[in-house]
Amino acid sequence: MNGSGATGQSGAAGGAQGGGTQGAQGGQGAADWRSMIPPEYAQDPSLANIKDLPSLVKGFISAQSMIGAEKIALPAGKNDTPEYWSQVFDKLGRPKSPDGYTFERPRIPEGMAYNEELEKSFKKVCHELGILPRQAQGLYKFYNDLAVQEFQNAAGAMDRAYADGEKKIREIFGGKADEAIQLANRVFKTFGGSPEEVAALSQRCGNDPLVVAMLARIGQNMREDALVRGEKADFELTGKDAEAKKRDILYNKDNPLNAAYLDKKHPRHQEALDTVMRLNEIILGAR
Repeated sequence: MNGSGATGQSGAAGGAQGGGTQGAQGGQGAADWRSMIPPEYAQDPSLANIKDLPSLVKGFISAQSMIGAEKIALPAGKNDTPEYWSQVFDKLGRPKSPDGYTFERPRIPEGMAYNEELEKSFKKVCHELGILPRQAQGLYKFYNDLAVQEFQNAAGAMDRAYADGEKKIREIFGGKADEAIQLANRVFKTFGGSPEEVAALSQRCGNDPLVVAMLARIGQNMREDALVRGEKADFELTGKDAEAKKRDILYNKDNPLNAAYLDKKHPRHQEALDTVMRLNEIILGAR
């Protein structure tokens, strides 16, 4: 019995010793996979929760499935060329041509024109830069919202300037303010030049009360001078008046501008030409 008991004890001890060795080998094997990782990657935070090799393999397989079969490598090194980038843009979903972009047009306030050529240029640039349709629509909306806001701000400033200018004119001319404004407009249109020049001048100083007041005073003085001569000021001429005055310059030798108009060396030749041209504009405007 003693021998048998010793043998049993020895067997039990041997079993415990064998089990401990296997456990140590298993633990050592579980830790060995980390020793195979290059030092520069061993401390990467993404590996912090990996407990064993099967977990690492499982995570890698999962990552590959999320990436998918269609991989797009970003251009680098010798592949960093316009041609390669173009292939990348196409794979990402860029339209085949600039015409492939479609935009939702903004609501444009009254007085603001839509620029078709600008839209075409925008599509072309988007295609060249590889902008995707969703991004292009966002940029398009941002730009147009900004342009509309700027237009509305400018229109508001113009309206305020007009109101302030009219208020100042009424302070200067009192009850005759409306007549002064009309007189200033007539002088401005008559002597401001071509319609394009008049429009440009109007943009710059049309609401300036001092300019309006100056034109009104010039018109008043011209009207008074014309009355002394028994005539009408140019800005008050009708089409028939202008035709009669033009004929008088061209054919009446007693008219001081007749000789000036016919003689290029006359000191008033340019004045005569300008007068006839202005009369023609009045005639054409009346017709």
